[in-house]
Amino acid sequence: MDILDLALIGIIIGVFVGLYYGVTLVYAMTYVGQKYDVIVTVQAVEHSTRFGKHTKVWVRVYGEQDITYDLKGWHNLEVGKTYRIVFVNKLWITPIGFNIWGEVKEITEIS
Repeated sequence: MDILDLALIGIIIGVFVGLYYGVTLVYAMTYVGQKYDVIVTVQAVEHSTRFGKHTKVWVRVYGEQDITYDLKGWHNLEVGKTYRIVFVNKLWITPIGFNIWGEVKEITEIS
């Protein structure tokens, strides 16, 4: 292999990496700025420092459907309790792409 072959391989890898980050950015941008006002029953809570402090919340919503929310910062939510959570989605940059975390505006315990 000569230098031109290596350069071509490097360019191809660069294009794929660029496409990956481009697609994850476009996908994530479709959620940025969305405001949610939800009433949910907490099923599980995880506090994490991976890529920054955040709380992952598994919740049961309408129709027994389960959803996961990533909320900026650490929030003390109790499993089994029902909360009204108001948050706005913000873009978060990680080493492996882009993610969306909700910036919490209000959390109110309902029961």
